[in-house]
Amino acid sequence: MKKSILLLFLVSFIFVVGCSQAKVLLSPTQVACGSHITESVTLTEDILDCSGDYQGIALKIIADDIVLDCNGHSIEGVDTYSMYGVFIDGRENVIVKNCNIHNFGEGIRIHGGSNNSLIGNNIEGGLWFGIRIPWGSTNNIVTNNTITNIQDNGITMDHGSENNFINSNWISACSTGIWLESNAPNNIVSYNFISNIINHGILIKNSPSNEIFGNTINNGMINGIWALDSSNLDLKNNLITNSGGGIRLTRSDTDEISKNNLDNNHYGIYLDVAESNLFWGNNFSNNVYHNAFEEVDGINNDWNFGKFGNNWDDFESNPGYPNYYEISGPGDGIDWQPYLAPQPINYYDDFSGETLDLTKWIESTNYGYFDEHFVQEGVYHTQQLTPKDADVILLVNRDFYPGSVLEHDVNYVSGEGNQQFQYMFNVPTLYGGFAWLEPCSTPSPGCNGIGHWNGDTDVGIQKGIYHRKLEFLDNSIKITTTRPDGTKIIHTLVSGSNTLEPPYKIYLIPHTGHNGVAQFDFDNFLIIKKPISNPIKKLFLSL
Repeated sequence: MKKSILLLFLVSFIFVVGCSQAKVLLSPTQVACGSHITESVTLTEDILDCSGDYQGIALKIIADDIVLDCNGHSIEGVDTYSMYGVFIDGRENVIVKNCNIHNFGEGIRIHGGSNNSLIGNNIEGGLWFGIRIPWGSTNNIVTNNTITNIQDNGITMDHGSENNFINSNWISACSTGIWLESNAPNNIVSYNFISNIINHGILIKNSPSNEIFGNTINNGMINGIWALDSSNLDLKNNLITNSGGGIRLTRSDTDEISKNNLDNNHYGIYLDVAESNLFWGNNFSNNVYHNAFEEVDGINNDWNFGKFGNNWDDFESNPGYPNYYEISGPGDGIDWQPYLAPQPINYYDDFSGETLDLTKWIESTNYGYFDEHFVQEGVYHTQQLTPKDADVILLVNRDFYPGSVLEHDVNYVSGEGNQQFQYMFNVPTLYGGFAWLEPCSTPSPGCNGIGHWNGDTDVGIQKGIYHRKLEFLDNSIKITTTRPDGTKIIHTLVSGSNTLEPPYKIYLIPHTGHNGVAQFDFDNFLIIKKPISNPIKKLFLSL
């Protein structure tokens, strides 16, 4: 009897001591500060006032193959020294999504884990990192997260983390946007929007063989991309504007830098102690001091690839004109195949203002509404927070004629139930008659919807950035869509229930059904000048 009582006492003592360090999650309803999560859970309320207790971790995931869905709820620390919001400890196949994480030293950490996904989280107010992936973490996906006001780095991969996929995240007001260091190779960093950064948009340090492409970096104080002691990098198709420097290579060799747009920076590309790198197809325009500069030990770099050189807006004033382009500085760089830069990109609207430019758009919410629709940090943001019939309509305040082209990006951030983004053309009144142009010649039906309606999808349901190119023809409109995974789909819109003929009017409509919620963001509307046929004279679309 005494032995039984003693055993019961010891078990109770061990259980109490264990609970003083962490709360082991026994069911999805028991989640609180300090929980150790062992099964999939969807939060039903916020988790607030998490202190430095519980080993400094608000929620720790200690099992494989589970989903933590915060369902839009918050996990908040009492101060930025509260360490970790969500800690994935060496696990596999974990999904963390739809979490609002505020005020931690690190918002989310994947510590030595693989094949995990962080999707659609909002992380704000951290001391060190918004998301950190250290210590050999591999094959993780980080996509469609918003990270703001982090004192150090928005996203960090370090100490042997490789083969991770960082795609379509929005990062602003951090010291550095994305940082790869301490041997973090073979990662893909693509289509992220990084703005208002104190130091560097993307910093790659001691981390070879990474692929960095399709990122937009705006308003970086020092460098858009800085590669330091890193080789065999592939830096391509990045847009870097309004920064101290565009791309800088320091003790980084055998990198390939191609098809980047470097506009309105202090310098476009800067090389110091960098050799045997390849530069081609880059577009340099409006850079204040130098389009490209090589220090004395920037040597043996190739500035053209066969017949493909770079696009220089100052070629005519360069000493090598018209035969070649001399790279500024004491290095030995020559572009043997340069070409004159075209006129700088002229956006119809890049949403750089604080409010919607009503000289360019007509905004209507006559039929329902989106709970949020506003301009912020270079995007027109539309988000519906409650399920109901809802639409917000943007009319491009101009007419389009055959030969003109419209290009823009739409970021499909989130959606549930019936939700799509579609175009509507040539309708005489806003939303009059719900006249989508159908059928398409190829494919059909629907023609142009991103998202899905009653289970059907036209263009795709994958979250991320879709690039759309609309070519206005004589009696049809060709729409080419590049999906987030790089695949393309082409629709041709023809006359259906409405007559399709110029001049064309275009309406952009993110909309949902009674059971749907969605967020679609738009940026960088570009209207390309094209000649218009006229029997008397050639007219040009006025921007």
